[in-house]
Amino acid sequence: MTDNTKRDKEIVELFLGGLIQKDIASLKGITRERVRQILAKEIRSKKVAEIVKKNIKQRRDITNEEKEIVFICQNCEKEFKAKYIKRRFCSKKCFRAYQKKTSLTKKQRMEKKRAFMRNYYHTKLKLN
Repeated sequence: MTDNTKRDKEIVELFLGGLIQKDIASLKGITRERVRQILAKEIRSKKVAEIVKKNIKQRRDITNEEKEIVFICQNCEKEFKAKYIKRRFCSKKCFRAYQKKTSLTKKQRMEKKRAFMRNYYHTKLKLN
């Protein structure tokens, strides 16, 4: 067995062990592209391909579990888990309740707009 085939098998084992291509490349002193090529060559054999498919599915499951982050609802202040950072409410019900609490009436919106426009034109006139 040559050194390259040993190295290739080690690369496949590291990849199946959970390392990403970039980490394997830095360990072995080769480029990430070369690691990708070696993995592609080794995956062509059916046994390795089946193992890799199972491994990728397990990785997806692990990454989905890890992504869950604990947030605090802005309306009811309960803790909830979410996969995405942009979530601010634990449910649609809380979101709608928060909208009702914070929303302005039509009259309030018009007053706010008028105040802004007054201030805007007032500062513009002062500058000229």
